[in-house]
Amino acid sequence: MLTYSKTTLLLISGFTCAFSGVASATLTAPQKLQVPPLSSDAHSIVLTWKAPANTSQIADYRILQNNKVVATALKSSKQHAPARAYIDAFYKRDSTDFAKQIVWESATIDNLKPSHSYQFQVRAVDKKGNYSPLSQSITVTTTAKPTVLNITNFGAKGDGKTLNTDEIQNAINACTNDNCEVLIPKGTFKTGALYLKSNMTLYLAKGAILLGSTNASDYPSTYKLYTYSKTKRPASLINAIDSTNRKAGTFNNIRIVGHGVIDGNGWKHSSSTYKDTLNQTHPNYLKSNRSRYKKDGILAKNQVDQAITDGLSLKIAYGQMRSSLMTLRGVNHLYIAGITVQNPANHGIMVLTSKNIAVNGVTFRTYDANNGDGIELGNSSNAMVFNSYFDTGDDSINFAAGTGQLATKQPAMKQAWLFNNFFHHGHGAVVIGSHTGATITNILAENNVVDGSNIGLRAKSSKVIGGGASQIVFRNTAMANLVRNAVIVTLKYSDSNASIDYPAAKTSAHFEDFEVRHVTVAGTTGKKPSIKITGDSTHNIWNKQINFDDVKLDNVMPTDINDLKNSHFNQVVFTNLKKGKTAWKFSEVDSVTVDGKTVD
Repeated sequence: MLTYSKTTLLLISGFTCAFSGVASATLTAPQKLQVPPLSSDAHSIVLTWKAPANTSQIADYRILQNNKVVATALKSSKQHAPARAYIDAFYKRDSTDFAKQIVWESATIDNLKPSHSYQFQVRAVDKKGNYSPLSQSITVTTTAKPTVLNITNFGAKGDGKTLNTDEIQNAINACTNDNCEVLIPKGTFKTGALYLKSNMTLYLAKGAILLGSTNASDYPSTYKLYTYSKTKRPASLINAIDSTNRKAGTFNNIRIVGHGVIDGNGWKHSSSTYKDTLNQTHPNYLKSNRSRYKKDGILAKNQVDQAITDGLSLKIAYGQMRSSLMTLRGVNHLYIAGITVQNPANHGIMVLTSKNIAVNGVTFRTYDANNGDGIELGNSSNAMVFNSYFDTGDDSINFAAGTGQLATKQPAMKQAWLFNNFFHHGHGAVVIGSHTGATITNILAENNVVDGSNIGLRAKSSKVIGGGASQIVFRNTAMANLVRNAVIVTLKYSDSNASIDYPAAKTSAHFEDFEVRHVTVAGTTGKKPSIKITGDSTHNIWNKQINFDDVKLDNVMPTDINDLKNSHFNQVVFTNLKKGKTAWKFSEVDSVTVDGKTVD
């Protein structure tokens, strides 16, 4: 359970004058204080900073604006992070204080003036109220007030029935200056595919719903996922797509923000609902597949049927011709914040070949829509996802980098930071692959909570996909009630919906340099190995340098580890093992140690 000292509670409550701590000799100054891409507007500024690898002494952070304390990370997260209520409830249920405590690494500063500059610094606070040195100072300027274009002034009607594609697109096209905002007001605005442009904000007010049309013809086939793909895919509901250019910088400075909902209208709801971990009731989208899509689908059904009528096989039509909720490709500086995304016919948000990306406080509700990923980051760089809530029908945060030999001509997926997120349902919380062809590297996932997902950290690829992943850090994370594995790293992945329309890789995929550190796992509900690592050592396909340090697992199944080289497991502690007398099952390993002792 989260506990705070009296002094810290005063800080959280905003009574900064009561701060009575002293400088700490052990707390280090927060590092890399920054403003995420496009996160500032005319009245607020978002700040993030890096916590140390070992956060055991940190209770909170306080933020100074022009040398005066104006906020704490805990208080800000309660106001601005959808993940916060779920994370608090998670720790409240942890009556034995087993779970790893996370720290918050961002704050939103409100009630600022347009076009004004402010100076900020941050310092850590421990449970006794002692504080660290100050971070470096940064100066940030709020934006000017934007030009606001209300879509109702262009004829859009929020009655849930009228098709508003042209009216909303006309409002987007009318954004001709560099500080323009298209406003979706309260109401349900039905629309087909929309195409964003550079230097604009799409703002969804509280009570606003963008509802996807159910007609396949409202989502024309406009893009190929990869240059070597054979099939043109249908547009998403929200798009930034150029058919001739896919490099980052094709589009610049796109913001999708607010408090409204983007609903893909992809699948029917189940007749039964389910409750999340706050005991709140939600609709359950039907868990379908290509043999049941006619019964279960709405837009998904209509798009697959249309593709089959146009001559595609059922496998290709189902696998590639259902719209995602958003496809944003070639964007330099992208900010998505505050909105709720739900019920896509396929994936949730697809961000491809883009750079400088921030996703802050987004609510993903795609459970249990088939292939309903939360967000996929593909062949992109410098991304962060934080403060968000994930309840998904597939992987929650997925990294991708193309498939097969031709993927080597694409940019790698690199440099991502995931923090302060809550993951509920999902095939995997943090997922590397299966599209690993151009390699995935330098991913840091920290200070997250995973409760009820199938898998915590999931890395998956295969010989024909190629590439792989390296420099993956998964730390300071609390997990519980996992359906399958805490961690799985596999080079034997296959997807029944995938159609191999690319030349196979000449060299098999490989995973190396993974770090799992300061992690707790409170129970798995199934019978799968708690840690599963596999390659194909008979064909010299090994996983390497997969290292675990300070990991505590309670009420889980034993491990199943093979095809692994040059790796260690230090201070990995199992309690209340669900099966057998030993947690460790190794085969085909080389230079692998457990607490310094080599595994035979």
